[in-house]
Amino acid sequence: MITKSTRFYSIRYSKATAGRRTPRLVLFLVLLATSCQRPPPASQNAQASPSPSATGSTQSFPQRVGLVNDFANAFNPSQKKNLDSALSQLKTDSDVEFVVVTIDSTNGQQLFDYSLALARQWAPGGDSRRGLVLVLSIKDREWRLQVSRALEKDLPDEVCLNLAEPAEDLYRQGKYAEGVEAYIKAIGDKLKKQK
Repeated sequence: MITKSTRFYSIRYSKATAGRRTPRLVLFLVLLATSCQRPPPASQNAQASPSPSATGSTQSFPQRVGLVNDFANAFNPSQKKNLDSALSQLKTDSDVEFVVVTIDSTNGQQLFDYSLALARQWAPGGDSRRGLVLVLSIKDREWRLQVSRALEKDLPDEVCLNLAEPAEDLYRQGKYAEGVEAYIKAIGDKLKKQK
């Protein structure tokens, strides 16, 4: 059973942000800006993306392999190492466990639902309950950041959206590792300022 303190919410396209004092044109532009414009080149070693089970009521996700879970093969080994180092440093500096996940596609499932279920199952943050899950769906050209309830005050929706702007530009260029690294740094800098 998930308690209130371990629930995750999404900052991307959620009903909570869609109607809150945001003009529809601005919201449309934000939605348009959040999709990558070019999928990465197909990799011969690409693995199938994790997908929900056919029953719809339960989802099956792969085992988490660490802080960087590159199921879409969007990162090379050097990039994975750099991202893992940046994520480990964030955990040391801010006691925040930030998990990055790439998938090929959600196979028609809403990324909000997919990423929320994944965040709840993996429950990053451990005892501190301070966890983040960033999911990039490469072929769908979408991303979502799931923020644990324990971090809601430190990283509200508007802040996360603003911090993501440089990363979104890099995602559109197919520079996924660079975009994720920029987002990690922006979130880390924001958390340091709040101490």
